[in-house]
Amino acid sequence: MADHSGAADVDELFAEVAELGEVFTAAGFQLYLVGGLVRNALVGAQGALDDIDCTTDATPPDIKALAGSWFEALWTQGERFGTIGGKRAGRVYEITTHRAESYVSDSRKPVVTFSTAIEDDLSRRDFTVNAMAWTVPGRDLIDPYGGQADLAAKVLRTPLDPDVSFTDDPLRMLRAARFISRFDLVPSSELLASAERLASRLEIVSIERVHDELHKLLEVVDPSAGLNFLLDNGLSAQFWPELDAAAIERICAVNDGSNLSVRRTVAAMIGLDDDTVSNRVRALKHSNDDTRLIRRMASAGSDWARRRSAPDDEAIRRLALRMGASLVDFVALGTDLGLPQAAEVVASVDRLSAAGELDDLGPELTGEQVMDLLGVGPGPQVGEVLAELQDYRLRDGRHDHDTVVSYARQFWQTASR
Repeated sequence: MADHSGAADVDELFAEVAELGEVFTAAGFQLYLVGGLVRNALVGAQGALDDIDCTTDATPPDIKALAGSWFEALWTQGERFGTIGGKRAGRVYEITTHRAESYVSDSRKPVVTFSTAIEDDLSRRDFTVNAMAWTVPGRDLIDPYGGQADLAAKVLRTPLDPDVSFTDDPLRMLRAARFISRFDLVPSSELLASAERLASRLEIVSIERVHDELHKLLEVVDPSAGLNFLLDNGLSAQFWPELDAAAIERICAVNDGSNLSVRRTVAAMIGLDDDTVSNRVRALKHSNDDTRLIRRMASAGSDWARRRSAPDDEAIRRLALRMGASLVDFVALGTDLGLPQAAEVVASVDRLSAAGELDDLGPELTGEQVMDLLGVGPGPQVGEVLAELQDYRLRDGRHDHDTVVSYARQFWQTASR
């Protein structure tokens, strides 16, 4: 698939979609580009241009008739919500009839009604900086709620009264945190007051959606402003009550890199007991793999934070066994957080890794080899010997085969008395 990221590619996108816009115009309709690509282009921010959102005053049957031959593939799963999807030249498009939906109090799912006015559609969007559209063709900016001015002034507002916006869709309060951090926006006083009043409305949002928004926030370069917004307005208390100012400080100390949201989650949970960590990551609906990783790293990180002396080689080998493939990320996390003797831990890990001491940390004989050596069949005795050999490897490091065999015989003779 072609790489369409970056603001410079907006011109390319317009050149591609202009033909489709002319088809709509000739039929008496108007097509608009909407969403993050408009905002990103106006601030010069990079963003993927492979998933394109459009809106139109045409109805779904008209959209299918007008766009069907332009798309290389077309799908209609979202038709009852006014959305027709399609793909062309590696880009995925969603074209949606203008909406003027309403919400019921116990759900964030809208009752969809259609409109012929772009202003109605934009009024239902989350923030003014996202409530802008470009005509296609023509590229005239439609900005009835002052989104461009708000971007310039670094202000985050909602197109409608924030009480209406957040009551309709409480997830918008979590999205506010991400936009505050990503675009360095300052929430209006009205938005702040509304978020504090309506924090409990998050109870109607599925925890899976909360998890997704939290993940996106934790991937922002500096999430501090957004996290403090969640904390100060009582929002984080609804889904992450352990989050406090100290946890936010640790989160923001973790540098950019792979698996950033997971490592930042670990940073927030260092110092908590294992049961609290387990309960919270499960409640936040992390994947099974991430849950195991967060629990393991948070527990080991809490142990590290309590150390008062530099670990010896045995401790490093045991840490490597505990962390497995996550050892490098874990050590980097400890360095970011300034955990005790971080420099010494890094040096020891590097030294032992270079010597091959952190490879194959299991017992240096197999179960079958132990049975042949001791002349026994399968049973608990074999497991006992393997456990001792595992401990021998972690205590002393690598051994040659004859030394391991001799140690196993000696241990078995002592254990069998």
